[in-house]
Amino acid sequence: MKDARLTYVVWECACDCGNTAYVYSHGLQQGRNLSCGCMKKEHGATFFEEHRRSMYQDGTAIDLLAQTKPSKRNTSGVVGVFWDTRKRKWAAVITAQGKTHRLGYFDNIEDARIVREKGVEKYHRPLIERYRK
Repeated sequence: MKDARLTYVVWECACDCGNTAYVYSHGLQQGRNLSCGCMKKEHGATFFEEHRRSMYQDGTAIDLLAQTKPSKRNTSGVVGVFWDTRKRKWAAVITAQGKTHRLGYFDNIEDARIVREKGVEKYHRPLIERYRK
């Protein structure tokens, strides 16, 4: 169901304990909502902090870095590349450690894709390597 006041999607989730919880989609995607609240009562806040730390490395969700398939909303077909209607060019961006890095604007999508791949090597690869150790 959609919250009329916001642009976020709210999901009705059935918890393993049998309760129902309503949570925002970004809470599910980021691993913040794992139960209706029963796990927090049972395990305490430290359980959730450990879970969050295991998912994040230097402020970045490591599991999301490995995504190579664009989301359904992506119209360019390339992760991190979109058409900027104001500049009338392809834009390449990458997010790491809570910061979005604008990699540039390009006349053709192939140039934007190449620069985005270089951005992955510069910003994501070191985090992935550090996480693997």
